[in-house]
Amino acid sequence: MRSAIKGVLLTGAMLLSAASQAYVISVTNASFEDEPTTWGNTDATYGQWSNSFLPGWSFSSTGGPEGTWQPGSLMFSSIPDGNQVAYVNSSGGVGSAIWQTTSEIIQAGYTYTLAVMVGTRNTAYGAPYDGAKISLLGGTSVLASTQLATPPSAGGWSLLTLDFTAALADAGKTLQIRLEGMGTGSQTNFDNVSLTAVPLPAAAWLFGSALLGLGLAKRRAARGDVPA
Repeated sequence: MRSAIKGVLLTGAMLLSAASQAYVISVTNASFEDEPTTWGNTDATYGQWSNSFLPGWSFSSTGGPEGTWQPGSLMFSSIPDGNQVAYVNSSGGVGSAIWQTTSEIIQAGYTYTLAVMVGTRNTAYGAPYDGAKISLLGGTSVLASTQLATPPSAGGWSLLTLDFTAALADAGKTLQIRLEGMGTGSQTNFDNVSLTAVPLPAAAWLFGSALLGLGLAKRRAARGDVPA
């Protein structure tokens, strides 16, 4: 019995080690660096921006326009990646959203992690922080979401992450990511979107079942039901 348990534990350690190898899921225009041929708006202080220009992303415009912004130097202390960001505006207490359907087919037992930099411009230049919510969806069904209710420091950025482990019922659905404002201010900015997955091999499920079986066998042996 003891040698069987040692063998299962060794196998389990190998499986769990393999399970920890994350891979990157491609996100199109993840840092919003695609630049329009001609910017829709240009200002010496605020920079350049174009409403409804977000290649690779869909958007709702339910609260206000969304788009790509190349901020002026006074807007932020720095930009997380590149020199452009996405913005979503709100109107009348209603935030707007952008989303993207990935090529990933959800696998049961896999843990998916969405990470996004959330920013708010310097307060001297208006546009109060609108809150931020990020979500993972399977098709059109929300699987998990989280919010960043406390704004980053003025002109700064905060990392917002979301982890989700897929159940059997989620398997086979196409993974979608969604970024949105909360309608509590007037604008939120996003940058440097990343999406990763940590697979759990099918054999790891068998390992869990084997541990359960050995546990039951050991309990029976302790009672004298079966030979040790």
